[in-house]
Amino acid sequence: MSAPRLYHPDLEPGRVRLNAGEARHAAGSRRLRPGDTLTLFDGRGNEADAELIEVTAGQAIAHVGEIRLIPRSATRSLTIAVSPPKQARQDILVEKCTELGVAAIQPMHLERSVATLTARRLERWRRVAIAACKQCGRAWLLDVHPPADLAAVLASAAGFDLALVASPADEAERLSLLLQKQAAARNVLVLVGPEGGLAASELAAIESSGIRPCRLTPTILRVETAAIAAAAVILSQPPVGQ
Repeated sequence: MSAPRLYHPDLEPGRVRLNAGEARHAAGSRRLRPGDTLTLFDGRGNEADAELIEVTAGQAIAHVGEIRLIPRSATRSLTIAVSPPKQARQDILVEKCTELGVAAIQPMHLERSVATLTARRLERWRRVAIAACKQCGRAWLLDVHPPADLAAVLASAAGFDLALVASPADEAERLSLLLQKQAAARNVLVLVGPEGGLAASELAAIESSGIRPCRLTPTILRVETAAIAAAAVILSQPPVGQ
């Protein structure tokens, strides 16, 4: 059985004090005791084996061994720009994108968006991402960007090898086929609009920017399902030369 994983953003060899949330996790759900071994990660690819020296519901101290750098496991770097779904489904979006190896989520505010992200809600997204990293063994945290409007997202698209928008249109090319034609693309951006669909002006702006529409399935997907489906396809197909 693998060692329990805890998050410590300032990882360094020697004696470290974990934050209160990680201490509660260690003492509570993990039921760890002094002398137990664990793995600490900092979310930037660094991991280390550690031994608990002291642990209570409010405090955990560990001795950290040699730090090792864990390469990113995903074969492509994927950013998903998404109009957030309702709050009840946001945790699923963040959790599953983290498990699949998505590099970043860019929340978008669009005309038909159903949720507004507050600073508190964004912090929850980050906590969900940390919890998912613990569970799935990922050493690199999902990067949660501040919300942006469509114009800002489109302006950033030039920095990607490939930029796509999920589309339910029958004429949109299937994502898997499109990836075969763009097999060398390593840095990918995918836009996922709200469940009410993109407004006509938004569709026009996306089209004029050169972002290509892609179809995921024959069915209409919820926002979080579309993001997860796109991530699964894109990150399961290595780019040419990988």
